[in-house]
Amino acid sequence: MDLIPEERDYIGLQSVFASIFPVSDFRETATLEYVEYQIGNWQCKCGNLEGLEHLRANCKNCSAKIKVDPQSGRSPL
Repeated sequence: MDLIPEERDYIGLQSVFASIFPVSDFRETATLEYVEYQIGNWQCKCGNLEGLEHLRANCKNCSAKIKVDPQSGRSPL
């Protein structure tokens, strides 16, 4: 849960989603692909590192590790 999607091993939810997708309708006119999942509280415990500009940082106040996917710039995991 504390890894960005590209760093996850294929175990748990990552394994389940990767094994059942892509899903196509019976005529194969539409396909649903799995890209990634994100679960969690996406800020440090004290609230000092709330922005997405910190790719990998440790909060100086609470020592929480913050990670952001550098390609998408999406919320840290």
